[in-house]
Amino acid sequence: KIVDERDSYKKVVKWCKLTAMEILEEREWPGKYIPVVPVYGGRIVIDSKSIKYGLVRYAKDPQKMYNFWQTSMTEAIALAPKAKWLLAEGQDEGHEIEWAAANIKATPVLRYKQTDIEGRTAPVPTRLQPEPPPAGIMAAAESVSSDLQQVVGIFDPSQLPTGNISGKALNGQQQQVDMTNYHYYDNLTKSIAQTGRIILDLIPKIYDSERVMRIIGVDGKPDLITINEVSQVGRVLNDVTVGEYDVSMDTGPGYASRRIQAVDAMMPLIGSSPELFQAAGDLVFRQMDFPGAEIIADRLAAVNPLAQIDEKSDVPPQVQMQLAQAKQAMQQMQQQMQAMELEINNRGQVAQIKEDGATKRKLMDVTAKAHNTETMAEVKVNDQNTRAITSQNKTEIDALVDLLVHNMPIDVLAREIERRNMEQIALARYAVQDIDQGQNPFMQ
Repeated sequence: KIVDERDSYKKVVKWCKLTAMEILEEREWPGKYIPVVPVYGGRIVIDSKSIKYGLVRYAKDPQKMYNFWQTSMTEAIALAPKAKWLLAEGQDEGHEIEWAAANIKATPVLRYKQTDIEGRTAPVPTRLQPEPPPAGIMAAAESVSSDLQQVVGIFDPSQLPTGNISGKALNGQQQQVDMTNYHYYDNLTKSIAQTGRIILDLIPKIYDSERVMRIIGVDGKPDLITINEVSQVGRVLNDVTVGEYDVSMDTGPGYASRRIQAVDAMMPLIGSSPELFQAAGDLVFRQMDFPGAEIIADRLAAVNPLAQIDEKSDVPPQVQMQLAQAKQAMQQMQQQMQAMELEINNRGQVAQIKEDGATKRKLMDVTAKAHNTETMAEVKVNDQNTRAITSQNKTEIDALVDLLVHNMPIDVLAREIERRNMEQIALARYAVQDIDQGQNPFMQ
């Protein structure tokens, strides 16, 4: 329910494009700041009145004095007479033109007479040196030059103390000189910060839809990001139309100077601790500024799990580092397990090779013995057969002789030969059985 109403005022900024005769275009500025940013120098308050001045305001009088004395020195040197020759009257007789141009031309020879106009012997002509610039003018010019440097706070490096001075002492002198005019640099950073506030005030009003923006980081490297992006679930990512932002200005050395200082500080640490180079070697090369440093840093980062940190991920960098360390530890354990498994397999293969070798040697030994046994058995069988055949032959011969001598019947002789053959066969079988069962190692 509206209880009461009153008139109020809202401040807005308007801009217009105009000529000397008419207004061409007029609009309302979408931001709340007037986009005019001055950069102030010095500022003092005198009688409640603010007086602003720059670097050259109080250097005008010393500069005028310096110009005056330099002009005086130039005038004195310019008005000084040129070098003249001193000679007796009549010594230039016949050579007047040569002596008249002696101070403006480089004449190789100047001829003169040794006597004057009265015929008396005259001295050799001498040259008169011009008067030097006044010493007071030169001293005053040097004094005013020193005053001018002290007023502006910028000193000539050649006038600084020289000698055996350390690098820290030189840096201290340079910092002291920089602090003299630091308020000018500080005012510049304030103006830059105000420019940033004006831009931040305009960003949500201008960039109100999805678009790809090119940004530049603190290291000077460009990158592309998407703002006001609508996700599949309807959520707006990188929404610059909501929230409040601020500007932060950091005064000090630039990024390139900080890189040089970082390299100078890291090199002694890397030299004293090789383990540190394995953990942060890519960061060292990334700070260096020679061709190929980025390539070396990328190759070192590729083999360093700790360098695989995604700054744009929702997972905090500390958690990513812990996960990377755990993953690296697991990989090391897997490598150790694989090495142990390989060693066990190698030992098993060596034992198997030894066992196979022993089996082969035993088999070769048994085979050799079997071959020897079979050879002996064959010899023994052959010996038995030879004896049996010899006995049979002898029996047959005796039978034939007996048959011839005693007229023995033929059937009796045949039965005797058959009996002897049966005995011979039985002996041969017994010999073979005895060899197979008693002397063959395979049967054993």
